[in-house]
Amino acid sequence: MNQIKINTVNLRTANKLFAVFYNERTPLYVWGKPSTAKTSSIKQFAMQKAKELGERYSEEEFGEGVFTCKTITLSQMDSPDLRGMPCVSVDKNGKEVTKFIPTEELPREGHGILLFDELNNGDETTLKAAYQIILDGAYGNLPVVKDKDGKDAFWRVAASNTEDDFCNTTPLPLALLRRFSHILVEPDAEEVINYFINQNEDSRVIGYLKAYPTDLFPKEWDEKLLLNKANPFPSQWQNVSKLIKNLKNNDPIIMDIVSSCVGQGVAGKFVAFIKTANKINWVNLYKNTTEEMQKLKKDEQRVSLMYALMSEVAMAWKLSKPVKDGNKTIKFNDKIVIDVILELEKELQLAFMSMLNTINKRKFITLASEDKKLNEVLKDLGNLIY
Repeated sequence: MNQIKINTVNLRTANKLFAVFYNERTPLYVWGKPSTAKTSSIKQFAMQKAKELGERYSEEEFGEGVFTCKTITLSQMDSPDLRGMPCVSVDKNGKEVTKFIPTEELPREGHGILLFDELNNGDETTLKAAYQIILDGAYGNLPVVKDKDGKDAFWRVAASNTEDDFCNTTPLPLALLRRFSHILVEPDAEEVINYFINQNEDSRVIGYLKAYPTDLFPKEWDEKLLLNKANPFPSQWQNVSKLIKNLKNNDPIIMDIVSSCVGQGVAGKFVAFIKTANKINWVNLYKNTTEEMQKLKKDEQRVSLMYALMSEVAMAWKLSKPVKDGNKTIKFNDKIVIDVILELEKELQLAFMSMLNTINKRKFITLASEDKKLNEVLKDLGNLIY
């Protein structure tokens, strides 16, 4: 029998789907391997909605003028947390009845998103208690919170690893699965790298992942992941970026740091990659860009050198990063960017210009419009960049 797979989308498509499902308040289940931005992409969508509505984004507060993205982690909850604690009350006829008082962590007002994170790590009784809120948006004895148009005020969305991701998940019953529509998120390398650029991650990490995008994630998903302990994931690459940011390329401790984050095999490749950057004379690149580029293009490691150079120059352009020449400081200028582009091969021009476009599209277009040669290159590659 053929295996049925979940519809797989990248982050750009996922964000478009979020808008559609949110507008209709249709529950959506977002599946994905570890570190594929499942939870963060939902929160970023919530931040976008808050901005569109001119409201304040919050992950804890509910109420007027606030767009709330409340995370509900079932692995840390018991069923009474969702249904409410029982208490004795009196009905309109004066008879004693049992009522349930819900937790204050669930909304009684406002609007936004209820995010069930790692839903398939909850125990059976807690999952069953979640059925009502997932299907109807109701819990305890409280009425469903509605917006001014009569829609459910809170969109229900879940995010989890799949059962074959070695994350100790529990298969969910069909009774719960049928309450959701389902997508599997697999970000492409360019999406992750662009995110790293926007987050000002270390240029060496960006350059390496540009050159070796398959090292963003483990190449094989099997039991060896558990034996290796440390494996490459985007979150681990962010740790690498944070931990090495103040270290020079030739510092021997870098190997130990990177190995502890992404494993020895990938760490060895990374260290070899950043050591090639030592061949770049950054002072000469700032002062005589074309001359330095032509020298580097003759090197046997020119491909790695170019990726290292491109990421460093792109981040220098973004942050206006100067270099030291003895006691003097040489400021970064736009001509460096132009000369680098003109000296690159076509494939690398595309990669570099895509990075610049990610950093600041308007500034890059302005830069190209002011230089005739660069404008010609942009016209040639423009349809591939945008």
